[in-house]
Amino acid sequence: MPISTNEPERRLFPVFFLADASGSMAENGKWKIIQEVLSQCLQQLKDSPDPDFEVVITLLLLQNDGVAVEHHSEPVEQVAIQNYSTSGQSNYSAGIEKLLDLLKENKLPKNAHVPCLVLMGDGHVDSSFMYTLDKCLKDAFFKKSTRIVVEIGN
Repeated sequence: MPISTNEPERRLFPVFFLADASGSMAENGKWKIIQEVLSQCLQQLKDSPDPDFEVVITLLLLQNDGVAVEHHSEPVEQVAIQNYSTSGQSNYSAGIEKLLDLLKENKLPKNAHVPCLVLMGDGHVDSSFMYTLDKCLKDAFFKKSTRIVVEIGN
C-alpha cells in the first residue's frame, strides 16, 4: 500500500465573540477589561498553534442598539483587537440573533469542531433577550455549541 504524502486537512474551530460595547461598558473600566480579555484570548490561541486545527474568529460588537461585525470567520493569526469605542444601547437579542444567522450561513465543513460562543458584557439585557435565547436554543447548531458567558462588573 502506498504511503500518502498529502497533509491531512486541518479541522476548523470557529470561535464567536459577542461583546457588549454599549455606553454602559465605558463605566468603571468595564470596556477596558473586555478588550484585555479579548486580547488575551486571541494571544493564547495564536501562541498555542495546533497543526490539526485552524481557529477562525468572528467578533460582533453590541452598540448603538445594533450589531457590528468586526471580524467574520478570519484565521486567528489575522485578527487584531483595535481600540474599539463604546456607544449607545446594547441589544443582546439582536446580537444572539445575528450570531445564529452567522452560524447558519457559515456552512462549516462536516469535520469542523463544534463552535464556541463567548458572550461578554455587564448583563444589562433587553426585555426580549430570554425569549430570543430560548428560540436560539431550539436551533440544533446553536444548541450543540459550547457557550461561555463572561459577566463584567455588577
